[in-house]
Amino acid sequence: MSNLLDMFIAMARTIKQWISKVTSEASMAAVAKEIGYAKATYSRQLQKNAILPETVVAIARSYKASPLEGLMLLGLLNEDDLVEFRSVASLESATDEELAGEILRRLNATSRDNLSDPVNVSDPASNVTPINRATREELYEGINEEELLNLPYAAATPKDTGEDGDSV
Repeated sequence: MSNLLDMFIAMARTIKQWISKVTSEASMAAVAKEIGYAKATYSRQLQKNAILPETVVAIARSYKASPLEGLMLLGLLNEDDLVEFRSVASLESATDEELAGEILRRLNATSRDNLSDPVNVSDPASNVTPINRATREELYEGINEEELLNLPYAAATPKDTGEDGDSV
């Protein structure tokens, strides 16, 4: 996050400074023309120090700049918004390999055990129920085998069809 803070330090202190920086100090008339506003409309916003968010976005788009800094200066966005945006944008553009690598990096950084070491089965985790390996006889104890064979199956075989040809 320190890189993001460095970016904020370099930011303009006012919206007018931001406009001047983004437009390379273009005249008020030139900016108004570039963003498609009437000179009077744009001039009124500057004089009243009431730049609309739409104007910030129009300036940013016309001068191929990001509107984020301008919107922050208007108080519409804060640092947390930018951090969240950056995280989401980074995740959306990351490849599967990059995502997997980042997960592995985080797991390695926080894990005491190496992920490539085999699991120690002699000391199972307390929240894991061990699987009991029962024999076939133990599994079917008390169940009549004939009753078991007569139970309906989840999927019928082709020979299990009714008079209309549908599976039963």
